[in-house]
Amino acid sequence: MHIANLLSSIAVMLALGCLCIAEESMEVCACSQITACKDKFVNSLFPCLDDCKSHAAAIRAEFGAFKQCLQAQEGKFKAALGCMERSYQGFCAREAQSRGQKVPKRDLESLRLASFAEVGKMARKMGVEGEVRAVLHQGKKFYLCVMGCMDRRSDKCIKSFKCSLQLPGDQELVREGKRCAINNGFNTAGLKAMCECVAKSGVK
Repeated sequence: MHIANLLSSIAVMLALGCLCIAEESMEVCACSQITACKDKFVNSLFPCLDDCKSHAAAIRAEFGAFKQCLQAQEGKFKAALGCMERSYQGFCAREAQSRGQKVPKRDLESLRLASFAEVGKMARKMGVEGEVRAVLHQGKKFYLCVMGCMDRRSDKCIKSFKCSLQLPGDQELVREGKRCAINNGFNTAGLKAMCECVAKSGVK
């Protein structure tokens, strides 16, 4: 149950990582450019789960039940992402005259590391750090398959950007991501229901 709860938290933070799409330290990305890419990326999640279902056995999940658990949370995921977008409304350029401003390079990988570090703290507090590491190792192929598929289905738009975003540091983004997640249904009761569903699908 603890592990399923932590996997739910990981999913929330990685989903919110869509806001940190960035490449070189160049001008601020246009909002229209970011929105179009983000929509393609987010909407490719469930088709990619189907494409990668052969890897679900590694996390001991019955695929159909596992997918239903995630689909039931789709509205909450999108609401939490919308909350993050509202929190950082100036992260992209909405008008032509605001283009050309230079911003520091952002690295999505560093945000992922910060997110996993936060999950690690949660695991240590629960006393299940070793178990969580084992589950993450087992699920690595499934995760990499899904992320690679989402990249392809979104026409690799993330990697094509030659601009960056105006966002705070990784730690602040992780804190705000948790706040948005909690305020949009991923509170104690919401996570309990989700982790119970995931546990019933076979993930231990």
